[in-house]
Amino acid sequence: MGCALVTGAGRRLGLAMARALAADGWPVALAARKSFAEACAEARDITGRGGRALAIRGDLADRQTPARVVREAMEALGPVTLLVNNAAVFIDDSVRTAGPDTIDANIHTNLVAPMLLTRAFSRQLPSSAQGCVINLLDQRVSNPTPRYMSYTASKVALEAMTRTWALELAPAVRVNGIAPGMALPDHRSDDAAMDRWTAGFPLGRGTSPEEICDTLRFLIQAPSVTGQVIHLDGGQRLGWQHPAGGYPLGPDVA
Repeated sequence: MGCALVTGAGRRLGLAMARALAADGWPVALAARKSFAEACAEARDITGRGGRALAIRGDLADRQTPARVVREAMEALGPVTLLVNNAAVFIDDSVRTAGPDTIDANIHTNLVAPMLLTRAFSRQLPSSAQGCVINLLDQRVSNPTPRYMSYTASKVALEAMTRTWALELAPAVRVNGIAPGMALPDHRSDDAAMDRWTAGFPLGRGTSPEEICDTLRFLIQAPSVTGQVIHLDGGQRLGWQHPAGGYPLGPDVA
């Protein structure tokens, strides 16, 4: 089986996926920066339940970090055969407001880091092993808006890399993507605000951490699937009715 490396694994979707993988018997390396304490706590919990886990601290915007994170995971838990590129920053800008800082922050963490992580992953994978890379994308790759310009650019480029890597790394490695819509309330909002937004989606709902974990499991177990992106967005990317008051609802909701 090898081990799984999940980036951004200390909270929210990354934490949910790390827990799901550990429950399925994977040794899990949880890479985190701001949420490193939470990643450590989860690694202790997994170990206490009889599993194997390691928390790794690292700022993926530092270009030396991705190779180190892969190396530490491999040295502690064995070859990394599953890489989940989940870590991301979500900084609002537009063509009028963007500056070098917002562009660099989004592009470095959301695109350059997955490139370097996937390179390191492919180099350490044993020749006899089958590997899997899952890139966490966003429904925005099919539904761009004027906001979050450089974030969207990073995710659109990562979608293109999903198909590019699927070609380059086959047949030893399958590469796929998951593109969620709203799965959890925004950091500064709540379930009621999320419900207000998702009510206008074609399906009247968003997705959930549980559905994302189930999709992750499917992609790991489906040997003929590569270069694919599965959208979990309640149809948001197809067009939706904004809540009363228009778009955006507030500075931290998108």
